[in-house]
Amino acid sequence: MSASTTAPTIVRFLIIATVVLMSAAACSDASDEGWVNVGPGDDAGPATSSGLEAEEASGRSNGLELIVTGVVDGTTICPAGHRPCLPLAGEAASALEVNADGLAKVRGRLVDGSLLVDEQVEIFDRMGEIRRNHCDGIGERSPESVFTALDAYGRSNPDTFGMVWASNSGTAHLGVVGSAAPHEEAVAALNLDGAVCVVGGMTASSAELQRIQGEIPLAAWTDRGGAGGGGSSGGDEFIGAVVVNLFQVDQSLLAEAAERFGDKVVFDAGVQILNGSIADYETALAILGDDSTASSPSGITATCGAVRFGAIPPDVFEFPPIDAEVQAMLDDFATGPAEAEAEADWFVEDATFFVAERTDDRIVLFAHYADGSAQRYGDAVFESAGDGVWRASGWGGCNVQVEAIGLGAARVAYDPERIADLASNELPLLINEQACASGQAPTDREIVPVITETDETVEILVFVAPVKGGARCPGNPWHPITVTLDAPIGERTLLNADRFPPSRLGMPDEP
Repeated sequence: MSASTTAPTIVRFLIIATVVLMSAAACSDASDEGWVNVGPGDDAGPATSSGLEAEEASGRSNGLELIVTGVVDGTTICPAGHRPCLPLAGEAASALEVNADGLAKVRGRLVDGSLLVDEQVEIFDRMGEIRRNHCDGIGERSPESVFTALDAYGRSNPDTFGMVWASNSGTAHLGVVGSAAPHEEAVAALNLDGAVCVVGGMTASSAELQRIQGEIPLAAWTDRGGAGGGGSSGGDEFIGAVVVNLFQVDQSLLAEAAERFGDKVVFDAGVQILNGSIADYETALAILGDDSTASSPSGITATCGAVRFGAIPPDVFEFPPIDAEVQAMLDDFATGPAEAEAEADWFVEDATFFVAERTDDRIVLFAHYADGSAQRYGDAVFESAGDGVWRASGWGGCNVQVEAIGLGAARVAYDPERIADLASNELPLLINEQACASGQAPTDREIVPVITETDETVEILVFVAPVKGGARCPGNPWHPITVTLDAPIGERTLLNADRFPPSRLGMPDEP
């Protein structure tokens, strides 16, 4: 989370998770064991010019050593969800475990055209620490007045105040630097005893992280990190450091950050290059050849919000109906606290629900809404708060759309300035990239058409490699491409297949 420059930030129930590339262990039940933080020097391996020598002495190949966090698709890993994806090799690669977002973090070396995995590295689950209740016996939802009091307490104790957050059960938590004991006494003096879980052992206050964030040369690091102007930073009290988000980071930047900030700055990057430079990595990618930039996109999936379908094209009736337990959970949700009831009513009303995913800790529902001749859809995610209580972490309407790892879908339309010859296999089109791209056409990025042909139809999907690191969102221009079909266009119906069900191809000014 990014620390506020004015008042301490109170974390509420809907929070965007950040994957932090440094592992950490959490304290339990408000003890003083503390948060165990791992800084760049501990996790990054060789970060000096002697890195190769140390690697050779350990018996390892002198391939480029990397820590990669990305989407795993069978035999490849796509750093930060971007292409080119890296082929995986080694015994450890066959046993990789991915998190709920399909991500894994590995340490390995680029050897013989593949990323040879030496070990899997744990991804710190910050949201898991926020959601769980750290204190036994304090499980009731805390009223807003408690958070207000803790906010004021944090402002009066800037040197030791870490953060305030609500667990999945709604219990107020106060994270502090050092021992929890004096803060527990202070909280009791505020008549909040028994209503707040005080968690000690945070290694940096919110105020300290704000100061460090102001000293970070983000613009310079963004240029070197290949973030395309999209780098960002924010204090994370859970790991006691400021997290810098870049697309890739190399040995020199890791060493520079460690020398200047010690373990108070860590990087959230798809690729950490531990014994070389970004230029070395780009050279290695070129050597990998066509296997890492295959023309057919990997991991084509259909989703609707948090719902993931098992086949392409998607079957919106593939999931089982809800049972009595889930129905009771929905009933509680619809008639819950007054502040949520108005939002929940519209979501539950006139919906038929199906269970898209179910574990001990998480339930994902897929909703069908009958709307005349049309069909609308929605999704909801519920997470366990313990003792059979489920809390909604997000819900709303969604569109069924097709995605591919490392690529973003584009809308497709006829090109009014290039009329198609129905006797030809060449089909001129316009595409409109849907992801943020700072208003720039994808003239220097990969464009991958995926065409499904039958005797009656031609379904057209076009994927575009995203801008690396981040981009503004002013809207993107229509861009001309030409695709080659297996047979002449003829009288077949042309369909835009990035949404489900596919729609007839139209002109660019049509919705």
